[in-house]
Amino acid sequence: MNGFIVGLEKNDLRDIESSLRELQLGSSKDLQAALLLAVGKGDLETVRILLQHQRINPNIPNADGKSPLCLAAENGHVQIIELLLQAKGIDPNQPDSVYQQSPLSWAVEKGHEAAAQQLLSYEEVNHDSKDIYGQTPVSWAAEKGYHVILRKLLLGNAQPDIKDDAGRTPLLWASEKGHHEVVRVLLETKSVNIDSRDDGGRTPLWWAARNGHLQVVEHLLNNGANLELKPPYFKDKTDGAEELGTPLYCSSREGHFEVVRLLLDRGADVNSSPGPRDSALFQDVMLFSIHTPNILRIIRLLADRGANLELQDSLGQTSHHMAVRNNERRMVECLLDWKAKINPTTLAGLTPLYIAIRDESRQLTLLLLSRGADVHIADEHGNTPLHIAATRKSFEIAQLIAERSGNINIRNHRQETPLHKAVLSHRLRIAKLLIQMGAEVNARDSRGQTPLHTATGTRYRLMMLLLANGADINMKDNTGQAVLHHTAVEGTAPEVEYLINHGALLDTRDFDGRSPLDMAKKAKNTTVVTFLQKRIST
Repeated sequence: MNGFIVGLEKNDLRDIESSLRELQLGSSKDLQAALLLAVGKGDLETVRILLQHQRINPNIPNADGKSPLCLAAENGHVQIIELLLQAKGIDPNQPDSVYQQSPLSWAVEKGHEAAAQQLLSYEEVNHDSKDIYGQTPVSWAAEKGYHVILRKLLLGNAQPDIKDDAGRTPLLWASEKGHHEVVRVLLETKSVNIDSRDDGGRTPLWWAARNGHLQVVEHLLNNGANLELKPPYFKDKTDGAEELGTPLYCSSREGHFEVVRLLLDRGADVNSSPGPRDSALFQDVMLFSIHTPNILRIIRLLADRGANLELQDSLGQTSHHMAVRNNERRMVECLLDWKAKINPTTLAGLTPLYIAIRDESRQLTLLLLSRGADVHIADEHGNTPLHIAATRKSFEIAQLIAERSGNINIRNHRQETPLHKAVLSHRLRIAKLLIQMGAEVNARDSRGQTPLHTATGTRYRLMMLLLANGADINMKDNTGQAVLHHTAVEGTAPEVEYLINHGALLDTRDFDGRSPLDMAKKAKNTTVVTFLQKRIST
């Protein structure tokens, strides 16, 4: 056997003939191995000699499960295929044991046109054999783009529309891969379902549009493909990606400008909903694809073709809200240039300006203010942009809004002023700004509490600021409690001492008759209890 292998490698006919004489006296196993080697090397004469031996079985596979005919087909050895097909007992459809591909399937997958033709000429070859994935030779030709081989298969009466195990037809494979000649050939048969769906509900047009195959999209549209079919929402089994939307939606998301324009020219609905979410196509494209190449051109095209910039989702959000929420300055500018409303409100009453302030986007806040955004529109709780600005870290944004608000003491539904909000949020600089601009330091909220009431606990410096600017230290809330009551519960001994030194009454009582000491005991604030007991006893 070793001499035979050496002879094949050197292409030395004398070594091969000598070894063959030895093999004829050896085991059948050696003969079979020799046949597989010769087929793999494409040695026609050696194969011819071996096939004449009565102990040769032309169907026994190699270690990879491939029969001699599969090997010949895979490697495109046409004359060897012809010899094998004439061999006694040959099974022309025997698949390999791994992928279950027939010889014809191997020839087609590898693009061996002449080998495929040779196999097709044999009457017993199954033109529609399926491999482990359910793909037929036609399916392989379509996936690989072999339109000449495909024509030969179809002339041999191979079926053009058989689905594989993932529900993909040959037309769908060709459309996904962009093989426009294959698509043309399949459509010419008039025997394919142009809107067939794979297991994910995706059509040939959907795949072609998603992958930007303009010629394929045009072929499909010219032959009546449905523009609006979309897959149900699902996660792709292979990569977990979310797939949804019409062909227009997915081509827009992927940045395929020419495909988008063609679909719009053919009547695609520019305001369709992409999937289970209730946002419009325009919003979703803008929201998820802002960094995709061509996306601004595509979004402008969608807007020019009638995309409704003011469509709202279930939360009342428009494209403008979404662009601000994602801090996309370019998109906000484009929307405003396209005459999108400057002050649309969500169901919760949020404007784009409100969102920009909430998210502390200085650039977007400045942009929206420069375009005329209204600083007085309140949310569902009555909070205005100034209320929100007072709770954030950005002093500059708070100053911008305060200078434009007109009413520094505007109240929300709980009767809180911006100063209440600033104190609650520990914003010392902003509180100082508001006071300098006329904020009322003794304004009461719906509970009767002033900013000083809310300054207890960890807000020592804010307490000092308020007292320095005229806060009434003994003003009581709706329960009759003064600031000292609150501080006794959650403050520290130094804070309590500071208040007493600035005029807080030790024996003040709430409407239930409780003193600050009573409140400290109830709260188990032991350090304050000890301090108050000492002060009272002195």
